[in-house]
Amino acid sequence: EETGYRAHIVAPIRSWSYDYEEAGLRYQKKVDYYSMRLADDTPPTPHREPGENFENLWLSVDEAMEQLTFDDAKEALRIACEMR
Repeated sequence: EETGYRAHIVAPIRSWSYDYEEAGLRYQKKVDYYSMRLADDTPPTPHREPGENFENLWLSVDEAMEQLTFDDAKEALRIACEMR
């Protein structure tokens, strides 16, 4: 959703949950990963939350794996590649 691309879900990949602390409060976050396909070639209109500062990039799988910083995102990419 943050990228602003219009896309259709092809298949769920996996969900991960983790706890984190912010400003002295403890939170649990659930992240759902999906394999998706672009719906059309409409230019994206990104939807960023305050403080989110990233660029939409199209990368090869190897380049994406190098750029990812969270283990769950890397695992989701590995699973997505196996699904192809």
